[in-house]
This record gives sequence, structure tokens and C-alpha cells, in this order.
Amino acid sequence: MSLAHITNQIATSRQVQEIISRIENGKLATVADIPESARPAVIAGALEVVGRPALIVTSRQDRAEQLCGSLSEYLPSARSAHLWSAPDALPYEMLPTDRDASVRRTRELDAMSDMAADPGIWVAPVGGLMQRLMSPEELTEQTRTIRVGHRITVEDLFTWALTVGYQPGPIVQEQGVIARRGGIVDIYPPGEALPVRIDFFGDDVESIRRFDPHTQRSIERLNAIRLLPPFELPIWRLPEIAAKVATLDLSPLRDEVREDWQRRIQQINSGVFPDSLDLLSGYLTPETSTLLDFLPANSVVIIDQPDAVHLAAVQLEHQAVELERTFRESGELPADVPLPYVPSETVLHSLTSRTLVAIGASDPDQDDAISFDTVSVPPVFAGNIFTLTERLRDQLADGWKISIATDQVERLTEILEERGVYPRKDKRRRDATPAPLPAGTVEIRPSDLTGGWSWATGKLAVWTDLEVFGFRKQVRRSGQRTNV
Repeated sequence: MSLAHITNQIATSRQVQEIISRIENGKLATVADIPESARPAVIAGALEVVGRPALIVTSRQDRAEQLCGSLSEYLPSARSAHLWSAPDALPYEMLPTDRDASVRRTRELDAMSDMAADPGIWVAPVGGLMQRLMSPEELTEQTRTIRVGHRITVEDLFTWALTVGYQPGPIVQEQGVIARRGGIVDIYPPGEALPVRIDFFGDDVESIRRFDPHTQRSIERLNAIRLLPPFELPIWRLPEIAAKVATLDLSPLRDEVREDWQRRIQQINSGVFPDSLDLLSGYLTPETSTLLDFLPANSVVIIDQPDAVHLAAVQLEHQAVELERTFRESGELPADVPLPYVPSETVLHSLTSRTLVAIGASDPDQDDAISFDTVSVPPVFAGNIFTLTERLRDQLADGWKISIATDQVERLTEILEERGVYPRKDKRRRDATPAPLPAGTVEIRPSDLTGGWSWATGKLAVWTDLEVFGFRKQVRRSGQRTNV
């Protein structure tokens, strides 16, 4: 349920207007620390006015997920926040490649590449920016658009698909898989809700149809289909790096580990997809490219708690260095494998050169810091309905506008009405932006927000289940790792 009407009201504040002004003038907007629960509303208010693409960088994955979910509630239905699928594993962990996660990342990179036309808002932990990626140019070069009437051989299409990482199979049920039966090619590209069936007549594309992967029945005819590569790394470079990988000194390795590396090198030489692909990312991306390279030039980069982001990046690199040293000393990793991540110093420098908003200043007393000194955390009523009702009556009588965001709308509405407090009824469509809250009005809206805030100057507040009932919702983790 959208809380965009709340966003519109807080966007009129002097502080948010100052943030907007600095963004539009290309100046750094340093914001003194404000409650975490209020940051999504402030960010949404500023970004909705400037109307530009944005990347919000956090210290941790769980914070990114929480911020992304909250932002989506404060944004109008026409815009939403997206979460970058950052790797769960540390560099050098040598876990099996997660094909599902790679498919998601390629789809996300493609969406970012299109943000100049459709400004998007992305949230990523700083560790996601330390991940090596193919470049935007490589993504464009390795994307294929197949049209009805297009001349291309089945062999050429199939060879391209295998080269960029599609997995051959007898049937297609998952993204990143391709199957061939005579003059018919089934393929499930990233970004598509269903797989497609491409029928050939000789070297001509005769038809393109979406089909149900379970029943194999055609659903919709298409004039064209856009085929993205299924990996965020340029694995078509594997034959190019084979000679370099083969020069690694394997003699210090334990016997079983040496055999694994010899098998890995044979796979690369044969053009076969090797295990632990991320370990080879330093070979595959000699010209380092990161998530920042996919942002349009006019993007707004927002840092959520700069000190925490800096510390998280340095700690992640420290963990990677320790892991690499441990594996090398125990005979599990050859020396001289190029870094499979981007150093923290490089990432932090790139962020410094592009940041336009930093929320949570190291020195809140610095002269140019924007202070939200009248924004605070609401009291926690912890289920004490008498205290809640009395506080609500007092604030409404004083002209406050209060939105209670809860997943217990009916129950809470009944409780308040029984005590003579009548929340506003909004009969608009569920996905429509509600009307602004008049002074002295309370509303109850379905929401998954995990915390509220109170803005004394504007007499505007959002209360959640944390304040009303005394418990905090658990944010569901998206994009769980599934190794193959």
C-alpha cells in the first residue's frame, strides 16, 4: 500500500527542499543522522521531486533489504525500489556457482542500463559494489534480438547461447537453459516470465512463441525476443584466459586440490563451464567494471551511514585477504590468482567522486550538514491501548496528521472506533496514491514497515506495529542462494 501522500508532505519540509536543491546543483548534501525508520521517507521525497535514477549504498545486505522494502512503500505506484542481488559468499570461498543468482543479476544489470529512459531506484550493500562484472558495453554486445523473418542458423544461435553461458538440457523449465530439437530451439532468457520457442524454416526464423514450461503449450506469439546472457561475468572469454590460468604454479597444492585445479584448467581449455566461476573473475575482467559503471551519468548516489559503509567495505576486504592467505598456506589455492573482487579503496574512491547525498554525517556539527532535529522516533505503546488512544486524541487535537501502518488494519480500526477515535476512510483503489492527510486526521493503512517516525515541525507521524503493539516485523530475505 502506497504511503506516497506522506512522502509528498515531508518533501515540502525545508530540509528535504535543501537536499533537492543541492542535488540539482551538483553539490554534496550531507545530512546529519536521522532515525533509520525516517530515512526511506526522506529519500523517497527527494528522489520523487528530482526524478533522476538513483543508487543507494548501505553497509549490509539486511539493511539494503529493509531500506528497499520501506522505500517501495513511500514511493508512488509509478516508481519502485529494486534490490541488487549481491553475492552471499565471500571472495575465495570457492562455492559452486549459483546460476539462479547470476540470471537475476544479468536481468538487473539490463534494467539499470535502461534507467536513462526509465529512472529507477536501486539499493545495494557496499559488498555488491566490490563484485567484478562484465562492462555495460559487453552486455550490449552479447545481447541478441531475434525477430520473425530474421536469417540465422540454428547452429549459430545455439553456439552463441552456449558461449555466453546457457545450460543445454532436454527441456527448458528454468531461466538460463536452452534445448534444441531439429529446427526448434527452446530458450529461457533472463528477464522473461516464460520461456520462448523459436521455430526455424531453414535459416529463417518462422515463429517465436512463449510457452508454458510445464504443459509445453504455446501461450503467445511474438514478433521478436531479446536474449540476454545468463551470467554477469563475460564467460565467453574463457578460451582467452586458458593459457594464463595454465601458468599457475600448482606444485604447492595438496594432491586432491591440484587434481581439482588441473580438471578446472582442462574444462577452460575445452570451453566447458568450470566450478567456482567467481574465483576466475579477475582473469575474466582485466578492465575492472562494477555496478557503478551501469548507472547513467545523471544518477543520484546516496550513501546510507557513510562511516558504516566505509567500515563494511574495509572489513570485507580484510576477510577476503585472510581467507586467501589461509587457503594458500593450507595448499588449497595457488599463488598469483588475480583478485576476484574490486579493492575497497577503489570502490570507496569511486563512491566519493559520485556521491550526492550522505545520510548520517560523521560530524553532525559541521557547518553545511542538513539537520532533521525535529524528526524523532515515536513512543512505543507496546499494546497499551488506553495510553495510545489518549496520545492520539491529544495529537489530533493539536492538528497532527498520523498514518498508522500495520498489518492488523481491521482489528486496530475496531479498537480505536470503540474508543471514539474514527480513522479516515479512503475508498481509492489499493494502488492509488491516497489523498493528503488533513490536519487532525488519523488513518490506518496496510503496511510492512518495521518502524515509524515523528516530525514535530510538520506535525506529521507514521506509527507502525513496533510502536502500537511493541513488536518488529521480520523482513523476509529475498533471493536466497541456491547452489547448483
